[in-house]
This record gives sequence, C-alpha cells and structure tokens, in this order.
Amino acid sequence: MNAWSAAAVNHRLPESTMPEPGSQAPDPRPKHSYAPHCRALRAALLALFLLLAAHVAWIQVFRAPALKAGGARQQQRLNFVPAKRGDLLDRHGLPLNISVPSYDLALRVEMIRDPRDTRKRTLDKMSAAIADLGIFLGAHYYRSRPSHEQMLAHLKQNTPMPMILWRHVEPAALAKWAERRHDFPGTETVMSWKRRYEYPDLGFHVRGFTVLGLPAQHDFKRFRSLQFKELIGAAGIEQAINGRLRGEGGYELLQTDVLAFRNRVIETQPAIAGDDIRLTLDILVQDLAESLFNLDGLTGAAVVMDAVSGEVIVCASAPTTSLPPPSEPLPTALVNRAIAGHYPPGSAIKPLIALVAAQEGVLSTTETIDCPGYFTLSPKASVACSRSAGHGSLTLSEAIAQSCNVFFCTVGTRLGAQGMGKIGPTIGLGNRLYTELWRAENPGVDFSPDWVAQNRSDHPTWTTGDSANAAIGQGAWIITPMQMAVLTAAVTTGRVLTPTFIKPDPGTAELLVNTIDWPQEAWQAVLEGMRACVEAPLGTGRSMRMEGVSVLAKTGTAENVPGKAPHAWTIAALPAEQPTLVGVCVVEHGGSGGRVAAPILKKILAAAWNAKQGE
Repeated sequence: MNAWSAAAVNHRLPESTMPEPGSQAPDPRPKHSYAPHCRALRAALLALFLLLAAHVAWIQVFRAPALKAGGARQQQRLNFVPAKRGDLLDRHGLPLNISVPSYDLALRVEMIRDPRDTRKRTLDKMSAAIADLGIFLGAHYYRSRPSHEQMLAHLKQNTPMPMILWRHVEPAALAKWAERRHDFPGTETVMSWKRRYEYPDLGFHVRGFTVLGLPAQHDFKRFRSLQFKELIGAAGIEQAINGRLRGEGGYELLQTDVLAFRNRVIETQPAIAGDDIRLTLDILVQDLAESLFNLDGLTGAAVVMDAVSGEVIVCASAPTTSLPPPSEPLPTALVNRAIAGHYPPGSAIKPLIALVAAQEGVLSTTETIDCPGYFTLSPKASVACSRSAGHGSLTLSEAIAQSCNVFFCTVGTRLGAQGMGKIGPTIGLGNRLYTELWRAENPGVDFSPDWVAQNRSDHPTWTTGDSANAAIGQGAWIITPMQMAVLTAAVTTGRVLTPTFIKPDPGTAELLVNTIDWPQEAWQAVLEGMRACVEAPLGTGRSMRMEGVSVLAKTGTAENVPGKAPHAWTIAALPAEQPTLVGVCVVEHGGSGGRVAAPILKKILAAAWNAKQGE
C-alpha cells in the first residue's frame, strides 16, 4: 500500500456520515430560499411584456392613421401660387403697367437641416449653401445674397414656404443653375410675377407703381400662418384700386419622394388673376404734354378732361420721374401738381364770378362798367388793371375777353360777403374732388367769409378789399388744376363733373352729373367773352386759336410770392358751340398766361381733339 492509499484509508468518513445504500447523497452547498424571488421576477417580466404588447396593439389600432399621416406630412411640400396682378392699359388699350412671368431661386431649409441641428448650426449651413450658389452664379448674385438677418428672420417665421434667395433671376443664370442643380441641394425655382412698365417715363403720378410686401390678409383657411410676399400698389392707381388688381393667390400641397421631387398634387387652390383695368389716359397725348414741360424745364401741370363724362385724358405734372421710381427720387417730382398743386386762380376764375353775380342779381348783361386803369379800395389802396391806361367802358363779354380787373373788382364789391360766400360751394371749391386718387388731392381753399373768420385771427371780418381781391382770383384762394378743369366744364357746359381716371365697364349705368341752371343771358355773355378771348384782336388768349375748331378760353396771371413772377394760367373748352373737351395749363412763375400757358395748352388740346375724332 502506497502512501496515497494509506492517506485515503485514514481519511474515510465516519460510518455515521456515510449514506445508506440506495439513498441520495446530501448537497454539501449551503441552502437558501430562492423560490419567492423568482416568482416575483417572473411576474414582473410578464406584466411588462403584457403592457408593452398592449401598447403596441393600441398604436397599431388607434394611432396608425395619425402616424401614417405624420409620415406623409414629412414628405409633403406646400407651394404658394401667386396671382397674376391685373394689367393697366390706356384708353386705347395700349399696355402701361403689366405683369409678366418670372422665376425666383429659393432654398428649402428642411432639405439641408438635420433635426438635431441648433439654430446656429442651421444658419451656418444656410449661409454656406447660399454663398456657394452665389459664387457659382456670379458676382452680382453673390453680392446680393440674403443677409444673416434675413436668414434668421426666415427661420423665426417657422414657415413651410421656401426662402427666396434672388427674385426675377435672369434666364442665363437659371440655365446655369439648372445644369448643376444637384450640386446645390435644397434649391429650387419658384414661379412669380414682376411688374413691367411700358412708357416708363410717362404718367408716373397717375399710374403709380408696386412694391413687394406682405398682403393685409389671405383666405387660406387651412394655412393661417402661411406668409408670402406679393406685389402691392404703392402709389397712384396701383394703390387706389389695389384690391381689384391684386387677385387672389392659391397654393399646392404636393406629395414628394425622398429626394423631394414632386410625385402628385394632394390638394390645390387655384390662383385667381386680378382685373385688367383700362385707364382714361391717352398715353400718347400725355407724352406730348410732359415733353412740352420738360423741353423748357418748366414746373407746372396740365389737365385735359372729357366735358361729358369727366374722363381725364391728360394729367401731366412737372417735374416728374420714371417708373419704377429711383431709390432717391427728387422730392418735388413725387408731387402730382395736377391734383395737389397750391395755386391762386388769378383771372381764370372770372367767368365763375360773373355767373354767380348774375344769379345773385348784381350783374346785368346790358350794363357797362368803366375802367380807368385802377380800382380804388380806399384813399390809400387801389387795384391796378392789366391795362394801365384803362379799358374804358366794357360789357361783361368784353371784360372777360380783355380780363379787366376793374370790372370784376366792381362786381366783387357788389356781391359782398354774402354773395362771395356762394362762389366756392357752387362747384365744390375747398373740398376734395374724390377721384380715384383722392388720397393725394389737395382740397384747396375756398376764399370766403367763413374761411376768413376761422383762419385770419388778426382780422377775422370780411372786408371790401377781400371782395375785390377774391373776384379777380387773388387773396387766399387755392385751386388745383384738376379743380380748375371742373370749373371750366361748369362754366362752359353747366355740368359739375367728378373727374375719373378709370374707364367704366360697358353697360354700366350712365354717370350721374350735377347741373347748374345758369341765367341764360349771362351764360351766353360769358361764353361769348371766352370765345372773344381767343378770336378778338384784344383777346388775351389769342394763342389758343386752332385750325378747324372754335375754342373758348380764359387766361390768368396769379400773383403769389413777392419778388417772383406770377403763375401763368389758361383754361379752355372746345368746340365752342358744344364743348366736349376742357383743358387747363398752369406754369409756375411763368408770368403771362396768354404768352406762356396758352401755347402749351393749345398743342395739348389739339392732339387730344384729333385723337378723340378717331375714337
């Protein structure tokens, strides 16, 4: 027996610890109670599994449509469809302000942004992408790329619309981008409209212009937060009837693929084009009128109006500017002197004074008034006549033809405060005419006792001197050339018109016009005087003589600022037998109406008359 065997024998277990034959040997490991813990764990796992299964089932049954729609929305794109702004045409259909299709380059920010990006990271990506595209397109596009502030403003809007990078991109640049568009992810073209101005140097004040801005409201019920820019009228007719011109924009909700290409149209609202508007202007006669002022660098205005309908055929104001206006236009060029000029009427108002005096019974067509060359107001004050030696004894017709101040100072003092207070209200002087351009109109000043009482604090009482001055168109009178056109129509046709710049639609109701029942004998005397103003040897409006048509006219020389030449006026109507056109011309500090304003108005009226014969 070796040592290992002996050791084994010596270390045998005691008999008491030996298992009985056929019995299981005891487990030598320590005994612990695991059963309760295992059961709890299994129960918890089972509950968690059941809860998870229930949630999955709930999602599949109840949330699946919403999740599916959410996924679809991530592949949808909203496009704004701009409305075509209506065109402006002249009275003969010549295009003036028209809309032409154009294309912009835009960036879909969601195509280059990671959902985990911070705003700064997104701005950096936008800036880099836009700069790369600008460099590729050329220096002009790089320099005119959106600023950091514009990019930030777009992000803050949180709009589904793309960010417009460049508007009205040139065709060559668009073609260049199209060839390499895949190198500039997220960029796309957006169809738009731009305003093109034919005859850009003509009719600035009437036509007006547009700017790009946010509309006051839109009708997209499902997309109330949708923000987009469109052309908005900023001046003239463009502003006055912006609602008719702008139309209504539409939209397209598109389904796109993973590359953001269009698959199908989900929903659409078509754009509705704005109305095309025909103006009353004759742009070719307007061209002549403006060129006559520009030729000699004159400041002033000219108006030609249809004496039956009130349609404004010419509305020229000088100086003027072009369409669209330069970034820093001459301030004086922005004033429409035809409707906002501040001018005393001078002798051009005398026909109206005579008719109201006849209505009031203080002037007879059979009487004569002597003119010694001056009218005495007081021992220390007098009013000089245009002819210093005096006109002698004059009838009403002769006084109008020769523009005698003494005759009308006498008539004015006869009218007195009560009678002179009726001059302005007869045709609405001192009030806006409420044309389509009424916002820019100057109401003028009705020089009357009421005005004096309210505005002349140092001497609020009407005087004899006021009556004399008012009767010859001096004093506080302020009348615009357009108001003077209304006055001319009133004294030559008996109709008080409301001027209009928009041709009425065919079939519309006949224009309602106020009429004045002038005393017939006085009216005929006034018309004879206005005709003699043109045809008589001593008439002040001889420059208005025209071939083939007789003309009624009255000149005026209106003193204004001491030390400066007076304003030159001429008013006219033709044909004399039954006027269908009236015209007005005023030249600031032009001096004599007969020598300066009349030759200009003659050319304008002749062109308008010839054009009217062809209508």
